[in-house]
Amino acid sequence: GPAVLGVNWYDSMFDPDVDGLLHVSGAVAGGHAVLANGVSVRTRRVRLHNSWGAGWGLNGDAFLTFADLDRLLREQGEACVPVVRSSP
Repeated sequence: GPAVLGVNWYDSMFDPDVDGLLHVSGAVAGGHAVLANGVSVRTRRVRLHNSWGAGWGLNGDAFLTFADLDRLLREQGEACVPVVRSSP
């Protein structure tokens, strides 16, 4: 399912490349929350949806490699996933 990620946001992440891939470089511009709503084990990438609208990335989406996601989470990033609870 989806996950909300809160991570450091680097200068380079404001502009994904032509393939929609985010590169984690430059200075930390602050923190930001994005929705992780897809994953490809084959390409080792996570699809992210940003709140900035269709003009960012590929129609509002971009991709992050597993390695870069690991890095961002280790920098005191966080992930929140929905949990369904059933009544006893």
